[in-house]
Amino acid sequence: MSTSTFPTSLDSYTNPSSTNAVNSPSLAAGQTLQNDSLAALETKIGIDNSSVTTTIDYKVKNAASPINSAITQLQQNVITLYTDTGSANTYVITPTVSIGAYAKGQVFFFIAANTNTGASTLNVNGLGAKAIKYQGIVLPAGFIQTLTTVQVMYDGTQFQLLNPASSLLGFVDITAGFITTNTTETPITGMTITVNVPAGRRVRLILYVEHISTTGVPGALIIAISESGVDLQRNQTNNATSTRPDLGGPVIHILSPTAGAHTYYAQVSQNTSGTLTIDSGFHTQLSAELI
Repeated sequence: MSTSTFPTSLDSYTNPSSTNAVNSPSLAAGQTLQNDSLAALETKIGIDNSSVTTTIDYKVKNAASPINSAITQLQQNVITLYTDTGSANTYVITPTVSIGAYAKGQVFFFIAANTNTGASTLNVNGLGAKAIKYQGIVLPAGFIQTLTTVQVMYDGTQFQLLNPASSLLGFVDITAGFITTNTTETPITGMTITVNVPAGRRVRLILYVEHISTTGVPGALIIAISESGVDLQRNQTNNATSTRPDLGGPVIHILSPTAGAHTYYAQVSQNTSGTLTIDSGFHTQLSAELI
């Protein structure tokens, strides 16, 4: 063999033995192979600061810069903060040090361009959108806020939001409404929220009724937070003269529900028949938040 095949394949060298003639193998052929091999090796390695993309020098030089930058960031305890280029509920970031695939335990920080309005995803380096969850539940609206720093960790299947901007699972607010009722508790139209609760978390429910008027004169008026036809908490006021009774402040209830979806709603009743009115311009609110 007199011509080098390196770096496509390794060269095969024939060493002379004591019984070989002086010209076997040929000195010229051996010298040619050695020269060709050295030339191929130099070509593969490349000169200092080589611009040839196939050389080892070029690859090492261009790999070292992001590696050194990452090492410096770790040494200085600097977190890389990426800019979201997506839209509401569909977040997108492009780290300068590209990742080849999602891997369990990866953590990313980014500035959100938009507030989420519900279920959301994150796409990193174009690897595909993955759901963002909070403790296993679909993101409630407002858990990511515009221009806030968002921290997520990939759990092997989806991203988990580590720093929600809100703890509010659900909220409803109405400013007018009519309820015809007697002694039977009646749901207030529009005062219903359905929320998803993470496992092992407590929830605080707050019902606030600013003003109610009645065409009757109740001896007792009850406002309550209910679920599945059962009052969880209620306030009762006794007022036999006013058509705008004192409601005794907000109704507050703290509970530890099972994980999953729950529907809570507001109810009202009085002990005499008549029409109850949520006074126009005043607020009636029901909220559920994690604590």
